[in-house]
Amino acid sequence: MTLQDYLSVLAVVLIVLGFLGFAIKSDFLRRIIAFNVMSTGALLLLAAFVQDVESTPMLTSVFMMLILVTMVLTILTLQIRNKLTSRFHQHDSEGKVDSENPR
Repeated sequence: MTLQDYLSVLAVVLIVLGFLGFAIKSDFLRRIIAFNVMSTGALLLLAAFVQDVESTPMLTSVFMMLILVTMVLTILTLQIRNKLTSRFHQHDSEGKVDSENPR
């Protein structure tokens, strides 16, 4: 087996595991992680198909940029989740949500 074959098999395994994790888990954080695993598999599959073509610095920079964008989107999603959960779980002594009380 060549390197391309190994990368393709690993990519398909990551995509299937990510999809199963996304479909089975109900916790938001676990679903985000499963989606991240699935996107990593997709990027690895793209990298496996590019192995036939001459590797250029441009292709390497494109893959690095895609990985960076995936990381940034995951961080933003987790930050939005933290803001929403902290906003809806903060209650005062009367049981109202903190944002309903005028200050």
